[in-house]
Amino acid sequence: MIQALFYKEWVKLKWTVLFGFAFGLCSVLYIWSELAFVFRESGAVAIWDAVLHQGFMYYVSFRYFPLLMGLALALFQMIPEVQHKRIKLVMHLPAHHLRVLFSHTLIGTMLLLGVFFVVSALLLGISAIYFPYEIVVSVLQTIIPWLLAGWSIYLIVSFAVVEPKWNRRIAYVLIGLASVYLNYLYTRTGMYLHSLPLLLAVTLAYLPAMLFTGSRFKKGVQG
Repeated sequence: MIQALFYKEWVKLKWTVLFGFAFGLCSVLYIWSELAFVFRESGAVAIWDAVLHQGFMYYVSFRYFPLLMGLALALFQMIPEVQHKRIKLVMHLPAHHLRVLFSHTLIGTMLLLGVFFVVSALLLGISAIYFPYEIVVSVLQTIIPWLLAGWSIYLIVSFAVVEPKWNRRIAYVLIGLASVYLNYLYTRTGMYLHSLPLLLAVTLAYLPAMLFTGSRFKKGVQG
């Protein structure tokens, strides 16, 4: 049952995932080309000094990629389910409807985090070519809040789309955007190091929200 659901979701989302990956790859390649140019023109010492002492973030163009990827995946996954009434069929499957809905979220999460992992690994790999281990670690510490923001927006938009009442949809999105804003509040390298557990906890708190909105959908709450 779950394997069939995964295949269905992959067929539906494969182009979104592939285009998202291509966009992320282009972003990383752009960073690489810019970094190579700056190293040729200014030299390693000047760039290292800018990164270490002036907070120069050569990877800043990566900042909103996770957010856009999470938003796109949620919209392309959930809107067709609601628009074409497919989600109503879920309510009549042999498996419990909440389990199936939660499986939708987990499948989307797996695809999203898979793209994040590969693209982030490429960014860190390129960073390791030019910078020492300590700077690469600081890059990782800086992009983790951005990745969590992308995951959060995926979860928020997913359960907001399933929610049957528009006023609640808007409220969920506004509250979610306020929490996601926290992931972008600080712009200096490594500023979120001690806040990462809290940001992760906030993101994980959105996971069971699909069960709540799915249950409301099942009961036929309208408005």
